[in-house]
Amino acid sequence: MLLLTDARVLTLDPERPAGWGVEIEDGVVQRVLSGPGDCERRAGTRVVRLRGRTLAPSFADAHVHLMSWSRSTTAVDLSGSKDLDDALGRLRRAAAKAAAGDWVRARNWNRNGWADPSWPTSRQLDRAVGENPAIVDSHDLHGCWLNSLALEKAQAAGLLAADASAESRGVMRQQRRGRLEPTGILREDAAWAVRRLVPPPAGAVLGGALEKVFDRLYAMGVTAVCDFDGLSGASELARRQALLNVRASVLADELAAATAAGLGAGHRLGERVTLGFLKLFLDGSLGSRTCWMCQPFEGCEPDCGMRLHDDRELSELARQGLALGLTLALHAIGDRANRQALDLFAALRPAHPHAGLRIEHAQLLSPADLGRLASLGVTASMQPSHLLDDIGTADRLWGDRSRFAYAFSSLLKSGASVAFGSDVPVGDPDPRIGLAAAVARQDRRARPPGGWYPAQAVTPGQAFECYTASAHAACSPGEPSGRIRPGFRADLVALEGDPLAAPVRFAVGETWISGQSVFRQD
Repeated sequence: MLLLTDARVLTLDPERPAGWGVEIEDGVVQRVLSGPGDCERRAGTRVVRLRGRTLAPSFADAHVHLMSWSRSTTAVDLSGSKDLDDALGRLRRAAAKAAAGDWVRARNWNRNGWADPSWPTSRQLDRAVGENPAIVDSHDLHGCWLNSLALEKAQAAGLLAADASAESRGVMRQQRRGRLEPTGILREDAAWAVRRLVPPPAGAVLGGALEKVFDRLYAMGVTAVCDFDGLSGASELARRQALLNVRASVLADELAAATAAGLGAGHRLGERVTLGFLKLFLDGSLGSRTCWMCQPFEGCEPDCGMRLHDDRELSELARQGLALGLTLALHAIGDRANRQALDLFAALRPAHPHAGLRIEHAQLLSPADLGRLASLGVTASMQPSHLLDDIGTADRLWGDRSRFAYAFSSLLKSGASVAFGSDVPVGDPDPRIGLAAAVARQDRRARPPGGWYPAQAVTPGQAFECYTASAHAACSPGEPSGRIRPGFRADLVALEGDPLAAPVRFAVGETWISGQSVFRQD
C-alpha cells in the first residue's frame, strides 16, 4: 500500500473536492484521507510526505502524434527563423554535415512568421542543400517544401501527375517556360504522400528519441494520450512497453486492413496501447490556408480552402469505422469542415446513440453550429497552444469571424465536452502552455492586451478540468480515471504551486501512473 500524505488534495470529485492525503493499493485509489487520523498503516506500507504540495489528477493529452514527434526531434529545427535567409542558413549548415545523397530533413518552417510570407521555391532550397534531396515540413505538418531533387523523386513515384487525384490537387504550380510546373510546395494529401519517400531515422536513433519523448511527458505530468499516428505508429509504441496509457487510432488508408484483421475498438496492441479511434481529415490547416471555409479567406476570393472528402465518401468511411466500434475523430479546422462533421454526426446519431464522436481541433465554428456539439454528444478535442501562433494569421485570413475561433467558453457554456491537448509536434506539449493560452488568450509576447476575443477565455479551474478529467475521459472512455476518487486509477501529479491560480505558474514535482512513480524532481 502507498500513502501520499501532507498534501493539498485537489480531487475534481464534486462529492469530495479536497483532502489531506490518498491511500493507493494495486494501482487504484482506495480512499481520500481527511487528516493524519485517517491513516491505516499495515506492514509494507510506504508513506510519501508531500509537504504541502498540491496532489491532483495527472494531465492527459487528447491529441498527440508520438512517432511524428520522435522523428521530428532528429530533424533540423527552423523554429523562430526570422525570414527565408535565416531558414536557408540553418539548412545550409545541416546539409554540410550530411553525407552525399542523404535526405536533409527539417521541421517547423512557418512562413507566416516571416516579414515576407511569400511561398518559397524549390530553387531557393537548392542553393542551400546542394546535391542532397531535402524536405522541410511546415510547422502544422499540412505542407512541405521540397528541393528540385526531392521533386524529381516525387515525380518518379507518380506523385506529381497533373490529374484530379487528391495528391495532385495539393501540388502548387506556376507558369514556367510556357507550362505549369511544381513550385516545390506540397500541401495536404500531396505532402503526406511524399513523406513516405523519406527513409526514417535508424531504429536505434528513433528508439532513443521515443524514450526521451516518454520521459518528457512524465516530467510534464502527462500520463495518458490519444495518439493519431495510426496503426504503424501504435505498433511501434506497443513494442516499447512504456507505462504511458495510449489510446491509438486507425487512419483512412489503414481501415481496410484493420477490418480484414478484425482490429476494432478495445483491441490491445500492447499492455497499455489500445485501439480506439478512426481518424479522418475533412480539411487542412489555417497556416497552410487549406482549412475549408464557408466563405473565402479575407482578401483571397474565391479561395475557400480545401475539402478533403465528399459527403458520400465520408459517410461510407464513418460507417466502416463504427462497424469496428471505433470512435470517429474528425479533423476539422474551418467553419465549413466543422459543419460537414456535425451534419454527418446528426445523420449517424439516431442509429448509433452510444457511438463516440469527436471533432479534432474545432478551431472555427459558425455561430449556428456552436450548440450542436452538446446536443449531438460530440467532444471538442481542442489545442489551446495553437492559439499562440494563430492569432495574427486568423485576424488576417478570417477577419471578424475569429470571434468564434477557439470558442472554449461558448462550447463549455453550451454543455459540450471539451478535452484539451497539444497536437505535438505541432503544438507545445507542456500543459502549462495550453492552460495559460486558454485563460489569457494572448500570444507569446502577451499580445493583445486583455486577450484575443476575451469572451472566449475560460477560468483556470475550467482549463484545468479540460486538461485532466475531460482529457482522461477522451483518452480512456469508460475507464475510471481523471479524478481522485475511490476505484479510480491512481494517475496523479504533485505540483509546486496552485494550478487554479492565474497567471498559470506551477511546477511538476512528481508523477505517478497506477501508483508507480515515473518522474520525480530532484
